Amino acid sequence: MIHRVTGRHLALLVTAILALTALIPAAATHAQDTAVTITLAVQDNERDTYNAVVKDFEAANPGVTVQLATQTQSNIGAAANDVSAHLDGVQQLVSQSDVVLVRSTDVSAEGTRAGYFLNLQPLIDSDSALNAADFFPSIFRAFQWDQGTWALPLSASPVILTYDPAAFDKAHVTYPTAQWTLDDLIAAVKALTVVDASGKIVTPGIELFQGNNDIPLYMSLIGKPLADLNAIPNPPNIDQPETTKLLDGLVTLFQTVPSQSATNNQAPIRIQGFQQLLFGGGPGGGGGGNNASTRKGVLLPGGHSYLNVSGVAVSAATQYPDKAYALAKFLTTRTDIAGRGLAYPARQSLVTGAASGGTGGTGAIPGPGGFNIAAILARLVPDQRQLLTDAINVGYSTTDRRFYDFLGSAIRKATGTGTLDTKTAMATAQSEALNAEQVALTRKADASKVAVVATPVPTVAPNAGITLKFGMSGFGNAIPKKAEILALADQFVKDNAGVVGRVDVEQIGGGFGGNAATTGASSFDCFYLPYSAVPNLALDTVIALDPYLTADKTYDQKDYVAAALNQAQRDNKIWALPMNIAPTVMWYDPLAFGNAGATKPVAGWTIDSFKDALKTLAPTIKNNNPPFTVQGDAGSSMLMLVASYGGLPIDYRTNPITVKFTDQANVDAMQQVLDLAKNKLIDYRALAATLGIGLGLNGDPLYSQQLNGLNFGRPQRADTAAAASNYSPVTFPKGSKVQLMAFSVGTLYISATAQNADACYKWISTFAQHPELTEAMPARHSLLNDPKMDTLYGAALSATYRDVSTVLDDPNTIGAPSLIGGFTNIASIAVQHWLFQAWDNYVLNGKDLNTELQDSQKFADGFLQCAAGIPAFDPAQGKYSDYQQKFLTCATTVDPALKTQFRIGG
Repeated sequence: MIHRVTGRHLALLVTAILALTALIPAAATHAQDTAVTITLAVQDNERDTYNAVVKDFEAANPGVTVQLATQTQSNIGAAANDVSAHLDGVQQLVSQSDVVLVRSTDVSAEGTRAGYFLNLQPLIDSDSALNAADFFPSIFRAFQWDQGTWALPLSASPVILTYDPAAFDKAHVTYPTAQWTLDDLIAAVKALTVVDASGKIVTPGIELFQGNNDIPLYMSLIGKPLADLNAIPNPPNIDQPETTKLLDGLVTLFQTVPSQSATNNQAPIRIQGFQQLLFGGGPGGGGGGNNASTRKGVLLPGGHSYLNVSGVAVSAATQYPDKAYALAKFLTTRTDIAGRGLAYPARQSLVTGAASGGTGGTGAIPGPGGFNIAAILARLVPDQRQLLTDAINVGYSTTDRRFYDFLGSAIRKATGTGTLDTKTAMATAQSEALNAEQVALTRKADASKVAVVATPVPTVAPNAGITLKFGMSGFGNAIPKKAEILALADQFVKDNAGVVGRVDVEQIGGGFGGNAATTGASSFDCFYLPYSAVPNLALDTVIALDPYLTADKTYDQKDYVAAALNQAQRDNKIWALPMNIAPTVMWYDPLAFGNAGATKPVAGWTIDSFKDALKTLAPTIKNNNPPFTVQGDAGSSMLMLVASYGGLPIDYRTNPITVKFTDQANVDAMQQVLDLAKNKLIDYRALAATLGIGLGLNGDPLYSQQLNGLNFGRPQRADTAAAASNYSPVTFPKGSKVQLMAFSVGTLYISATAQNADACYKWISTFAQHPELTEAMPARHSLLNDPKMDTLYGAALSATYRDVSTVLDDPNTIGAPSLIGGFTNIASIAVQHWLFQAWDNYVLNGKDLNTELQDSQKFADGFLQCAAGIPAFDPAQGKYSDYQQKFLTCATTVDPALKTQFRIGG
């Protein structure tokens, strides 16, 4: 890679160039002086939005070209945890582009003192057109300290205290106010915390996660900065009477409710974002249980909020500070950038609609491409609207948070195991903060640690071939292993010289389901989805692959896992190339099994062996946690266990699906699984409203997981501080009649509008040979049996992948929708909701299972009858969201309660 010249070298070059200017025509000299390319790193799934913004900026700034780079989300932890790792993350972030999109946690005192961010204050002072008064004052100051401005704010998300009035009423506790003190909070937490007969906490009175949502609480309670504002740069000033008083009180609080409680979204008191008041309840709401739809909000004790401010900074390594600043300022004026999601725009004119450029959404819920503040405000009742206004006006932000993470570290040391006394903890925090500042200053002088903005990607020469646009739909904001994919693409270009000049790899926007398939087909030559869209795909948007497969001598239909190829076929044609499989399996802890004397599971183990293992493991687990946890997978694991017991309440083999909730064999199988949950052998959480999404792990000896890009880390053992046991994978227990396997198939498509379909087929064929680049199981037997598998995936996981292929090749195996891919089948998700509702009522509410299943059967029958009249999706006739709405209408017609439960249509 060619790096940009340094400032000193640039000065020498300028001198030499000036000596030659007499030989160059004036017009050419002017063109060279004004032709500037700057870079902006964005997440792949946001490229479409930023492409439109960049065009407008370039039109307003002739001679300036903005090239979008891929933003790799740096892992920037708190400096208090590891200052060197923090600064490494900041260095990586500001080396990605001239203009950098930042979060509150990305810009720190340590990062600015290390010289990573350009001080924008001189540019602001000389910019008469900025209109700083247009910004909300509390938000504008977010990145200002040490007489500098280190980023311009885009938007803010207030963090407040939310509470459940019903829980307060039941405990006879007065509702919280902004005037609450720490003593008031502790008294309420004590009264609200629910414990069982053994003293174990069932529901904590408050959820506090140290180093996370606790910091805003501390800031509001102390009400002053932990920096000495009388000195420049501001040094830390942590050891104060106010911090000592806070720490003494927190010891009592954490004795009542230990931090990092195992229960999520259950406590009556939570420190969380204001948006949780808007969209609590069902999937996507983020509110979770505990009457999420009726929660109230108030400023934090002490009378403040905390503003999570997103902004736009300029890398100190830029060679074009004025042009980069101009772009940063431009981004703050755009509603499609500054008001994305549910954040509050930093500019007042974007709230009032007076700003120019960009468009907001128009629905009740803003889409990812814009912010309709009027629609959001319309959803608020008067007290919520006042709370939002107050939260913005009195909010603390990044500038106030400086050094608070070191206080948080001191609190952990003084309230956790091996506690320090208050005086020592505070002195240690002060010393660590001072040391971090010194580390930052030392790094500034280290040439190996400076930021170097990547050189813009050169354009392809006209005779080098086409630029192939390849889209990938992913689970996060960036494409995993993108560097490795680009390396494969570079080799592909070399192997196809003159035909393909470059392969651009970008993330597909539009979410999952039909939206991603439609966007992929319309915006890219070829594309990848982590599931099969073939069942609902508009077939005229892609090219059938049969002619290419017939001519491809390397293609062997028998080489594919049967179930994978089946998902790529429709109307006797193959519309996608299967690349990988994401199966749902179990992970078990061999150490826990060995200590309990339980038989370790192997492929093909029986459902009785599974039940025996749970019973053997249960007495050995501390805190009486259930031995088996279903990691949020839309209920697939529970359905698989029901099938292992011989039940098939939903038959996915038919179209439409067949529903037999009340068939006696199905009832018996369901009851056996649900009774395991009632007897605390399975960690069961409500499925109907949340689909189990968000359920975490607590070091359980056995848990289920779909092996896809959403995977979380393997859990640590909960009963020991020793090294974690190496969890091993295994397939689900084998059923006596049928085997149900929830899985999705990663698939590759060629767009009907591809500029060179032949080149696309060559590329997707090449890419399909490397399923490890998508971190999923190969869909071909030849790859599964390749000795390199053990190196790529590990011997244990490779063996399980082969076991999965054996299960999927069995004609008696039934495929079921999984978390990823299942949402493309809207009908089955709706039907599953009513089934899960019956399960929830039986396990959690003690209702009669037969009666609940009968009610669920009626809902499902009515829905399927209504859905049968919905014509297949046709993109020429409307949007995919409109197609989805027809199913929602059927669902809410047969079950009006869904309108309030999921806030559908309101």
